[in-house]
Amino acid sequence: MKSLRERITRLFGIHKTTYFFVFIFILMLFILTSIDLTWVNGGFGNQEFIENLIVELHGVLGDLLIFGIVLSIYDNYKNQKRDIEKQSEERRLKIERLEEEIDDYREWEEKEAMYRIRGNIRRLQKLNHHENDLKSCYLPYTEFSKFTFKNTWFYQSNLGRTIFDNCILDGSDFYGTNLRESYFTACSLIKTSFIGADLQGAKFLMCDLGETYLVGANLNSTTVSGDSKWIEKLDDQSQRHIHLNYITLNGKEYKSIKNLLNKKYAKDFDLNIFNGYVSENAIIFISSELYNISIKKSTD
Repeated sequence: MKSLRERITRLFGIHKTTYFFVFIFILMLFILTSIDLTWVNGGFGNQEFIENLIVELHGVLGDLLIFGIVLSIYDNYKNQKRDIEKQSEERRLKIERLEEEIDDYREWEEKEAMYRIRGNIRRLQKLNHHENDLKSCYLPYTEFSKFTFKNTWFYQSNLGRTIFDNCILDGSDFYGTNLRESYFTACSLIKTSFIGADLQGAKFLMCDLGETYLVGANLNSTTVSGDSKWIEKLDDQSQRHIHLNYITLNGKEYKSIKNLLNKKYAKDFDLNIFNGYVSENAIIFISSELYNISIKKSTD
């Protein structure tokens, strides 16, 4: 019986005020039905008075039904609003608690900290909270698939070899972040800042890199594929940083650079990041210093 009542309450949003008017309506209906049956059977002496009384009672019953429906709708709306406010407050408190836990594990470069922060990020995503403060967090080798990090701060975090797959990172800040050998696949990176970030060996595959900021970023052996003209969309300072410090090559040219450089330079330039398949249509950034060394090797 209790279970049935709970189901009815959930389904129709019936609350105390509604129950009261339903009770009054049923009571009035019972009284009116009793009077009608008595009158039909000739149980009253003054028939004219009873007829007028019955008409009035029917009118009262109709008014009660209409008023009860209107009041029940209002009561249901008021209770729904209160429930939404309660849920919103509970969500806010959960977000605060998760953010506090992330703050507790900042700057702690241990696997436990990585697992804890990663779990809290997932819980924040489930709560549709996408603007996070993830500065100075230890999150290498992490995989984020279909996550949203709008305007998130990754300031000086360790995200080496992290995979971002189908993520939204618009307006996020990776200032001074370690992103070595990280993968960005089909990500939206509109107005994302990589100022001073270490992107050595990172790969951007089929990403939207509109208006990305790259001043001071380490782009040595960074690979970009899917948009051959994205450099032209960068701000003037980012373009100047690229032109002054890097040579852009296609996949075929890149492979020849790798072959020209022997083991003597591998340690100095982290040539292990040259491993792996690179599309011939991709754009690869090579530092001017490394490129000049390779040219010198080819003439020796």
